[in-house]
Amino acid sequence: MVWCLDHADSAEEICLCITEALSTASSRLTSKISRLYLVSDILHNCTVKVANASKFRKCFQEKLPEMFEGIHETYSAVTSRLRAEAFKQRVMRVFRAWEDWAIYPQDFLIKLQNTFLGFNKQTEGEAGGDDSDDVDGAPLSDSDDVDGVPLDGAALLKKARRQGQADAADDDDDVDGVPLEEVDGSAAAAEGPSAARTT
Repeated sequence: MVWCLDHADSAEEICLCITEALSTASSRLTSKISRLYLVSDILHNCTVKVANASKFRKCFQEKLPEMFEGIHETYSAVTSRLRAEAFKQRVMRVFRAWEDWAIYPQDFLIKLQNTFLGFNKQTEGEAGGDDSDDVDGAPLSDSDDVDGVPLDGAALLKKARRQGQADAADDDDDVDGVPLEEVDGSAAAAEGPSAARTT
């Protein structure tokens, strides 16, 4: 990391070398993690008062999608579930650190995470494959909503308040007729002799 910062004049070439090292599928898991930690260390220290150190941030931003495609290929090739999970946890820790440091925008980091986890390839495959048709055979467009409206807590509360107000307004209107208290003695007569005995 110190060597990279000392040679920040060649930031583009350094980023290219690290990208190639992270993109090769033949390297070991420990080498991938070490190189990813190197990228993280450089990004964390690219604000130091060294000439051209800030160039690393821009150079890596252009190369990170390619890096995480290579990291994803390595991750998906791991046969041992425990090793794959340990590898995933280390990579996700790097993402959490980058979020805390606010190195890149949140949307960019989410795209990188999706690339690492393979979500981008799944969505591309779904969009381009024959499975993109609806049950009826009609093609689905991006605007089609397949699983309903997303839940919005504020909208649900407003609807509940409105429903409560409507119920309160309905309570004022008696659907069954006039309440018994408002009738002048005819309620007792209508109930029959048993009501007259109790009064």
